[in-house]
Amino acid sequence: MTLPLASELKFGFITIMSNPEMCRSTVALAERFNYDSIWVGDHVEFPVPILDPLLQIAQAAGMSDKLMFGTGVYLLPMRHVVHVAKQLTS
Repeated sequence: MTLPLASELKFGFITIMSNPEMCRSTVALAERFNYDSIWVGDHVEFPVPILDPLLQIAQAAGMSDKLMFGTGVYLLPMRHVVHVAKQLTS
């Protein structure tokens, strides 16, 4: 029995959303091209400004009902675990 690949295959991309307008346009573009998810990364020092990944996801999630969101990298050792736990459960 063969399952069609298209029924199981999902597409997403990783990006940086460093301000509200970039977030809005990224979510609109992802929905327009039928992506399934948007992923963000995390870094303490990077050539371009990177906001906290959980805050990027929260902001983008408020702009879409159909996309999934995730972090490609989350530097947990750089943060206090209690604050991260509170942020994730909120």
